[in-house]
Amino acid sequence: MTVSSSGQPAKEKIAILGGGVGALVTAFGLTESGKDYDITVYQMGWRLGGKGASGRNLDPAYHYRIEEHGLHVWAGLYDNAFGVIRKCYAELGRAPDAPLGTWQAAFKPQNFVVVEEKYKDQWYHWPFNLPTNDQLPGEPEARLFPSIWSYIEEAIELMRYFLAQHLAAKDTAAPPPPKMEGWLRRIIDRLTTGLEQATLTAGDIMLYAAQQLARRLAEADDPDNDFNLGDILRWLGHSVEESVEGIFLRILTHFVEWIWADAKDSLDHLAIRQAWIFINFAYGNIHGIIEDDLITDGFYKVDDQDYRAWLGKYVLADDGLTLNSPLAFFVYDADFAYEDGDFSKPLISAGVTLYTLIRMAFTWKGALIWKMQAGMGDTVFTPLYRVLQKRGVKFKFFHRVKGLHLADDKQSIEAITIGVQAKLKNPDLGYQPLIDIKGLECWPSTPFYDQLVDGDTLKQVNFEDWCTADIEELQLKAGVDFDQVVLGISIGMFPYICCDLIEHNAAWKTMVDQVRTVRTQALQLWLKPTAYSLGWTLMQEPLLSTYDVNPIDSWADMSHLLEREGWPAVGDQFPLNIAYFCGPMADDPP
Repeated sequence: MTVSSSGQPAKEKIAILGGGVGALVTAFGLTESGKDYDITVYQMGWRLGGKGASGRNLDPAYHYRIEEHGLHVWAGLYDNAFGVIRKCYAELGRAPDAPLGTWQAAFKPQNFVVVEEKYKDQWYHWPFNLPTNDQLPGEPEARLFPSIWSYIEEAIELMRYFLAQHLAAKDTAAPPPPKMEGWLRRIIDRLTTGLEQATLTAGDIMLYAAQQLARRLAEADDPDNDFNLGDILRWLGHSVEESVEGIFLRILTHFVEWIWADAKDSLDHLAIRQAWIFINFAYGNIHGIIEDDLITDGFYKVDDQDYRAWLGKYVLADDGLTLNSPLAFFVYDADFAYEDGDFSKPLISAGVTLYTLIRMAFTWKGALIWKMQAGMGDTVFTPLYRVLQKRGVKFKFFHRVKGLHLADDKQSIEAITIGVQAKLKNPDLGYQPLIDIKGLECWPSTPFYDQLVDGDTLKQVNFEDWCTADIEELQLKAGVDFDQVVLGISIGMFPYICCDLIEHNAAWKTMVDQVRTVRTQALQLWLKPTAYSLGWTLMQEPLLSTYDVNPIDSWADMSHLLEREGWPAVGDQFPLNIAYFCGPMADDPP
């Protein structure tokens, strides 16, 4: 045991490198652990947040506008993130009527999303009014099901919704039931016993049967139930050599072939085309999950395949309509999943995507998406910073990590090279990074140069550029300055700061070689005309509108942020519209 000069056991020193969300949440977790650590966060530049950082423009001409590399939203499935931020807001103890006084004032549910489809050289809106529920993200009870079959059951419910959309849009009668084996028809009859079928189409009946079978498969997965797949087969009265999963897939495939025959000559009708794409997209995912045994083997089994390449094996062939639809590309656009930032090279793991789609579609709380009511820095990183500061975490701003160095045994970190970007006029006080704007503590978009030695000269320096010169270099030593290291910097920097680790650790080298990052670019516009004045025609402005146009492929209306900025209440300068744009960018080394 190490003992301090006071005779008390010395605290274990933790050096956290980087000030993004991963680093700060780690600090939060360590301070929640019940152990008494001595934690220091080393952060390049003047603000926290990493990719999520935001700043207020201090130029009087710009009225403290929020500048960030957005759009940033939180999904309703982010239980861990909401759990942390709810604790932060509770610990801050702001007055409920203060700006962002509570976490529910800082995050609002967002229910309107639009994606854009280009079909035969014309653009079409796909608006979605998303449902809500009475749950809150961050509650300990997760909205999770014990079986993938439960999610498949919910996916079929969505297919039933889009079947109804298809039937409503058609001006002809629904086609008759498809031809199928007699034993399969008898199973469908068994599954639909008691269903009033007089007004139902063959498609309704097949989907209902498939949904009932998925429900029984989910029940068979439940450890509290004492029946198995054999019991299901006996209940079905089935004696053919086919698995229950195979029977389910036969029914679902018959349905998809049935509706495709009815839809394929009417695809110029938006509602019919949209319904078909949703149904085939859901079918392809369900088909692939079952065919590849992912329910038992896990989604990681297909992590080595691109999602669209994998999906293409299982959707019903429709000349690429589904695979090139907004649904198939949404996850690529939302995650900037284009190799090297090149739109011609979409690439994302099939396994991770399947997991993400299931979580997004079926496990959200309150709303699918929650929208921050100020910049992400103001909403997330100010509360984190203040709570961590209150808990005794120290922050070293203007400290850039330049290299991690291994000990002689190559098994631990012996030293860390830090570049000091600026010296403080009052080092004992520390850098004071926040500014009060309309009662809310915010991060500025430039440093407070009056706190820095030679501040006027340093106005020419971009402190967030890794390649700028340092004032001096420091060497942090193991056993003196730190006992443990948390590397919270993005993996994109590892080839430049972790050369020793990569050279001497094969697992690290594989990780760095295989896990890639994508550069992104963002644009913000403050406009006098509203979105409607500029031609938007839907009932409300969207949180997000994605469209596959290089190089910026998403637009979000963020006009709700105007009240958080400092624009004059009267005069010609007051904008009525804030638009955020973002997209991938061709990759170059730093």
